[in-house]
Amino acid sequence: MKSENSQIEYIEHPMESEFINFFISGIGLNYRDFENYLASKNISQRSIALTIPGFAQNKDIKSSYSMDQQAEKIAGFIKQLYEDELIKGINLYLFSFAADLGLKILPLLMQYKVPVYSVIFCDININESSAFITSHFEKKQVNTLQDIYKKTFADTRTKMLDLEMSKYIKIVQGVNQQQLKISSEEVMKNIAHYPTLIVQTWEYCMNHESEIKPHFLFSFTDSKLQELLIQKFDHLILEEPKLKKFHPNKLQFHGINGNHFVYTKKDTIQELLALVDTIR
Repeated sequence: MKSENSQIEYIEHPMESEFINFFISGIGLNYRDFENYLASKNISQRSIALTIPGFAQNKDIKSSYSMDQQAEKIAGFIKQLYEDELIKGINLYLFSFAADLGLKILPLLMQYKVPVYSVIFCDININESSAFITSHFEKKQVNTLQDIYKKTFADTRTKMLDLEMSKYIKIVQGVNQQQLKISSEEVMKNIAHYPTLIVQTWEYCMNHESEIKPHFLFSFTDSKLQELLIQKFDHLILEEPKLKKFHPNKLQFHGINGNHFVYTKKDTIQELLALVDTIR
């Protein structure tokens, strides 16, 4: 089912469940990024994939938004759904730019008293290397991105990655180019502060009056993120040993109020949601 609501374009896999899983994709992408997953038989919770305001393919939607405005619209949309439905709470699956945006969305949801049980941050942008694509949008290099990508990753590219990049560029060429520029500029301007902002968001959520404190999960391909998380969160860890094996490739913090902070090498959506179920 596809719907639009107050500039929010989304697709839904409806079913009876206590939770709603929300899926939000990266810069220039839309709900179609999760279309195959939402059509699969592996879903155990009601699921909604939405498009970040400003990135809709609908040519009638031409407005551009700051990250604060995008976060407010998404948080308001989720709040309205939560208030209209008899559910226990929500989980968030956020990819790349959406993971950056999640650091703004999450505090708003806490203020709105929406019970957020888990947030999965996939490939959050923490430095210029992890924001390779975004940095080139900032320079208005959308049309030459394929060539730049091939030169930059000459030793590691594969036919599959080439195909995925081609598909991606085709999609982003069809969205509001002014929105791409605004969003990429904002990310690159603030990217050095994201590791600190992760900690501040965590602390805000843990110290909030809300009874439900969200679990933070990070899935990544950039090994520097693991180093940053260990460094930044060292002072928050209450138990010994500070790092515990969750299972191969997964390291776990037991943090404030017993809530988990997990970071893991790149996993599939199904594996990450199974991890959410395990720690909840």
